Amino acid sequence: MHNRETMIFLFLLLLIDLAAAGNPVIEVPQEHYYVTWESLLELLRTSQDIWLKKRSGPASGNADCFRWKKTYLNNSDYYFQKWYRHGSATRGLHERAKLINTSTNPEMIILNNRNIVAGREDPKWEQYVWRDRVQDSPICDNAFAKVEFSSYWVFKTECL
Repeated sequence: MHNRETMIFLFLLLLIDLAAAGNPVIEVPQEHYYVTWESLLELLRTSQDIWLKKRSGPASGNADCFRWKKTYLNNSDYYFQKWYRHGSATRGLHERAKLINTSTNPEMIILNNRNIVAGREDPKWEQYVWRDRVQDSPICDNAFAKVEFSSYWVFKTECL
């Protein structure tokens, strides 16, 4: 049996930033805080790397520089390559997620045995951003701060 982890909060941060058009002082309407099926697919269609920027708790272990990139996408499956750095070595993994189009909130369920992303039941959160916004994402940063009062930076400029 695979561990299943639902990723919703990740999409909220990126979609909130898209709705605000990158303006950190704009008040984002409440309706943009919800993920739609189309907005989820729009997010996943990117050809950019998606980087882990912050998390709500300290990391265990020695890994950093987490990112992933789409390799395949259709209406039910998302395949991606994930990379991370452990010490001086960069490691890569092939990952697969199941996409579920529900009437209330779409879901992305990672089908593997690793807990690597998203809001977890414990509850811990992680903030992911597209490559072109990894060093300047005030909307995402503000949204993350509103739901998670303590955060730990994971992204480092030497990761690029």
